[in-house]
Amino acid sequence: MFKIIQDAKGNLSPKASAIMGGIWWLFLISWMLYPGAYLMPLLLNSEAGVVGRQITYTIADISSKVIYGIMLAQVAQILSKEDGYVSEPFQITTVTSR
Repeated sequence: MFKIIQDAKGNLSPKASAIMGGIWWLFLISWMLYPGAYLMPLLLNSEAGVVGRQITYTIADISSKVIYGIMLAQVAQILSKEDGYVSEPFQITTVTSR
């Protein structure tokens, strides 16, 4: 993953490149939580180990999926703006039936 992210950073603007650097650290930290969660019941041989495992898995899942998606969407928005695309403000329209 490090090589892929570093290669991608070479083609990006400084702002998008900085976010991609953050994505690398997010991957590194969040993916290291999974083995820790797996070993949690061995480290804490009680109910706290089971609860700690679930909490650690939840934190790892949220950070490696949700936060990653948000950061990747930010990079995509930056690239879109650099390519000249302008986002329109979100508007709610109502449809009335006759």
